[in-house]
Amino acid sequence: MKYFMLLFLSLLLTTSYAEDEKKEEPKEVFELKLKDGTILKYHTIVCNPKKPKFGLRIKGPSGGRIIKFSQVNMTDLPADFQKKIKAYTKKQNEKKLVLYKDEWNNRNEILLKTDKRFSYKKLIRRTGNNKFILENKSKGVVTIGVRWKGKGYETTAEPGKKSRIVGLHNGDYTIYVAEESEDKKFLNVTRYKDIKLNNVIYTLMYGIKVGAKGGMKGEFAGQIAIK
Repeated sequence: MKYFMLLFLSLLLTTSYAEDEKKEEPKEVFELKLKDGTILKYHTIVCNPKKPKFGLRIKGPSGGRIIKFSQVNMTDLPADFQKKIKAYTKKQNEKKLVLYKDEWNNRNEILLKTDKRFSYKKLIRRTGNNKFILENKSKGVVTIGVRWKGKGYETTAEPGKKSRIVGLHNGDYTIYVAEESEDKKFLNVTRYKDIKLNNVIYTLMYGIKVGAKGGMKGEFAGQIAIK
């Protein structure tokens, strides 16, 4: 009986040592360089192009960490991740979405808001009593940019649909309407100036004859190349 117990303990200890050795087996360590020069060491990395703010989840000797896409140069990532991100980006671009500040955004809205001729420093805080409505009577998708005192806001209207911007403050506004050119290479931008809002619901119909109810005369403001 004593012999049996000693043999059992010996097997138990041997198994325990084997498990410990297995757990302590060193993992291969890789390195990822961030744009700021930081070098991160990791064992595993998971890539999620659907959510760029949480695009990379890494685990390494120092624990886990979440990395934004904007923090890395894509060419520094493993080749299979580059391929995965490129394929997903292509699908998003086909839906006219682009990566901007770690979010997938409407491409035409980004082009309008970042062009120096039409850009602004801050978003409009929509806490006022006015409502702007653009009714899209054209055959194409249009992007609307509202500008007021160096601030702005964008939205998009599908053909035959309305787009609303609520909570605008009283004051004089400039409205930009951007529509793709026939060859799809440019956004043609029309400017509507001196639109006065004072506790009203203001409707602008785009794509109808000037002089018709809701139709206004705008002026050509320029083209933006579609990249």
